[in-house]
Amino acid sequence: MWTFRVSYMFLLRLRVKPTVHLQAESNSRARTLDQTIDAEGFADYTGILLAREAFRRLADDRRTRTVPDVGLTADQVFFVAHCIKYCNADKVNRTRELGGAYWHDRSRCIVPLQNMPEFAQAFSCRRGDYMNPDNRCDFW
Repeated sequence: MWTFRVSYMFLLRLRVKPTVHLQAESNSRARTLDQTIDAEGFADYTGILLAREAFRRLADDRRTRTVPDVGLTADQVFFVAHCIKYCNADKVNRTRELGGAYWHDRSRCIVPLQNMPEFAQAFSCRRGDYMNPDNRCDFW
C-alpha cells in the first residue's frame, strides 16, 4: 500500500511530463493537456522503460542482432522501432482518430526518448542537445 508521501511523489513526477511534452511541440501544435492525456503520456513513457528493460535482459546473441546494411547498432534499432509505430503517412495526426486522448505522435516518439540516457548514449547525443536535454524528467 502506498503511503501519502509515495502517492504525492508519484503525482508530482507525473506532472513533469506535460511540461516536457509542451517543449517538444511548437506552440502552434501544442495541445491543451488534461489528466487523461497526462496519463497516456505517462503510459508511453513507462511502456518504453519496461520494453527497454526486457531488451536489456535478452541474451547477448539476441540483443546484439542488427538489420543488415542499415548501419544502426542494435540499441539504435530498438529506439527506431519505438518511434516507427507513430509514423503515419496517411494522416497528419492520429490523435483525432483516437478521440484526442493522446499526445501528438511526434511527442509520443520524442518525449520518452529525450528522458532516457540510454537513447543519448546510443546516438552519441551531447549534453544539452535536443534529444539529450539538461533537465530530464526521470520518473523512477
